[in-house]
Amino acid sequence: MSLNIDAWGADQPRRLQVGAGLVRLGWFHTLDPTTVTVGRRNDDRLTLLVIPSGLDPAVARRLLRRLFTAKAWPDSTESALNGTWTGDGPGEGT
Repeated sequence: MSLNIDAWGADQPRRLQVGAGLVRLGWFHTLDPTTVTVGRRNDDRLTLLVIPSGLDPAVARRLLRRLFTAKAWPDSTESALNGTWTGDGPGEGT
């Protein structure tokens, strides 16, 4: 798992015990602070958008609905959160 250290704070663990498994955590200054990247050895990586906890729930629902139906993904998290990308989903720009 890769995260932006500036978004989470400097004092963070390098490993996380989950059940019988161990998750390695990589902390970087260069990653988008609004995403978390998950991967497994040589498998493809999955980038997850972290929706801010303070975001209005109605806005968060609209964002998730728009991302789910988008034919084109935003080129940055910032454009997804502020609605400036053209995703061709229902209710675009709302």
